[in-house]
Amino acid sequence: MRGAAVIACGLLVASVGPASAASDPGDRAGGVGTLFAFFATWCGPCRSELPDIQEIYRDYGPRGLRVVLVSEDGPSSAAEVAGFLEQAGVQVPYVLDPESEMLVRHHPAATLPFTVLLDGEGRVVFAHAGYEPGDIRTLRAQVEALLARAEAAREPAPAPGDEVAASASVQGLGLWRRSRFEPRRDGDLAGAVTRIEPRLERGRSSLSFRLDTMLLGDRAPGGQPGLGPGAAAGDLRLERALLDADLGAVRLRAGDYYARVGRGMALSLRRVDPLGTDTTLRGGRLDVVSGLFRVSALAGLVNPQNFDPIEARVLPDVEDHVVGGEVAVRPVRGLDVGAYALRIGQPGTAPDGRDVTAVLGGGAVAIEVPGFRAQAEGAGGRRTGLTARPETVHGLQASAALDAGRVTLLAEAKWYRRFEFGRLDRGLAYHEPLTLERDDQRVPANADSVGGRLRADWRVAEVVTIHANGMAYRFSEDGSDPLDGGLAWHAYAGADLWLRRSRHVAVSGGFRRETRPSGALRGRLWHVEATASLPVAGSLALETAVNHVSEAESGFSGLRDFVRGLASFGVAWPDHGSVTFVYGYSTEVPTRPTHYPGGEVRVVLPHGGEVRLFGGRMAGGRVCASGTCRDLPPFEGVRLDVVLNLRDDPPSRPWQHDGAP
Repeated sequence: MRGAAVIACGLLVASVGPASAASDPGDRAGGVGTLFAFFATWCGPCRSELPDIQEIYRDYGPRGLRVVLVSEDGPSSAAEVAGFLEQAGVQVPYVLDPESEMLVRHHPAATLPFTVLLDGEGRVVFAHAGYEPGDIRTLRAQVEALLARAEAAREPAPAPGDEVAASASVQGLGLWRRSRFEPRRDGDLAGAVTRIEPRLERGRSSLSFRLDTMLLGDRAPGGQPGLGPGAAAGDLRLERALLDADLGAVRLRAGDYYARVGRGMALSLRRVDPLGTDTTLRGGRLDVVSGLFRVSALAGLVNPQNFDPIEARVLPDVEDHVVGGEVAVRPVRGLDVGAYALRIGQPGTAPDGRDVTAVLGGGAVAIEVPGFRAQAEGAGGRRTGLTARPETVHGLQASAALDAGRVTLLAEAKWYRRFEFGRLDRGLAYHEPLTLERDDQRVPANADSVGGRLRADWRVAEVVTIHANGMAYRFSEDGSDPLDGGLAWHAYAGADLWLRRSRHVAVSGGFRRETRPSGALRGRLWHVEATASLPVAGSLALETAVNHVSEAESGFSGLRDFVRGLASFGVAWPDHGSVTFVYGYSTEVPTRPTHYPGGEVRVVLPHGGEVRLFGGRMAGGRVCASGTCRDLPPFEGVRLDVVLNLRDDPPSRPWQHDGAP
């Protein structure tokens, strides 16, 4: 399971803070109010929260409260969302948020889970980040108060006026890193990072900024600065700026915006918090909706955030550019069809210093009818500059899901050839192709791969769901035909148990094996995971998670065996915070410690804010998300993360960009 891995990423990554509708609930406030609950299938606490959201929907929907789930799943897990909710017994309408736009607008820190309650005029009346058993009591009280005010008024909420509303998010990071366990470039690091994000809104249009200021001091052995290329002792910059003019049928954005075409296989710039990436397109975007059609055009420079929260260093900008357009149509309800064209340019990134350019054309189709969902996307074109001759690139992926009573079946397939766009040296991926992988497993050579997977979920009882997954694919690590490459297969199964009063228990385990083209063993592993969230006496709750991996990896001297894992135990006080103790272990790198103890204190602040203080060690290691992997460095030290959300009752009405009119 992904729970323990997510805990590790959450402690290590700094908190730095439009929708593809499966159903069509819209995303505008109205009536007596709207509750948005942001989640993802890979988010452990989200799983525990979903029964509470279902309860809110059941009890207050008839009284006029609109409840909408908002999924932050990317292409690698978006196909699982509907089946995931079905098997959890959740019947709340949901939308996908593939560009993270709705989440970032409501919650700039972008942590999950997150809930926000709006009144009939779209003003934020309550927001909460995270989830602890017992939080539902506060949420119910806030909903009751909202409904009481609306019922006392006994008249429809007035239409939004022309007033300008202001809000701001302040995010701070204080860091003291004692060691990275790398003797040749180890050294203490102390730093402070502040991000200020003011926002003005009028109706459905807005103006926002993000100002980043950093003060870092790193001394490597020998007294030499050890911050890396582009680093400075102090850094102050305007990292983000966006003017968003939403005029109904026409929407114009100028500045920094998240971008996606199709279903994200060829272009997807968004936040991927487990990897510490936050990439926008700095330029302009125009969307025009007319009847059944939507036409979009975009252009700009790729703009990753300059402060890397993983390495704690300042990185220079890149000069890569993207130009593209998309046409989408929804001829009938439940059917979406679209086509797009892209040009991605990367100056001076070839090994010999030449420019690398990719020109792509592609299309996507999705269909959804009761009990059945299917989607497919394909793109192809030419890439020049990376090798002596132009290369043909292509990507194809498809999925289909069937709900058969208590059973949900999911099938996926992929076929990629030289399909990779981004900067490997910076850990930047400009797209999110389907991976068939769990986010906590390593993904070899996704750019040249072909294969598929089958998954079955069975709701054996009202509170028990079991699942089984089997996948296999061929992959090439040297650019050759993947059909002649290595073979990876992975099988795992598990069960989820949802009980009353916010009790949730989950267990899973599996085995993976990879071979080279010659048939020689490349690696193998087996893994087991378990999480539990259990209320105890009073308002306290216990939360625990365990993840263990036993792995063998080929090297110069043959197979090398090692183990790694993470265990956590926490006590939570709803609406106030939690205390969590963490113990990690790893024998993967012989020159580093085996034991990684640590602890975290979390304090809940109003409007979705929070304070987190972590002290101890983290083992780091490789984390993969949406087809991109990154090696997180080990850490020993202390870090303090603070998120403050300041509001003047802003009318929050994000425009729903769902890939079709």
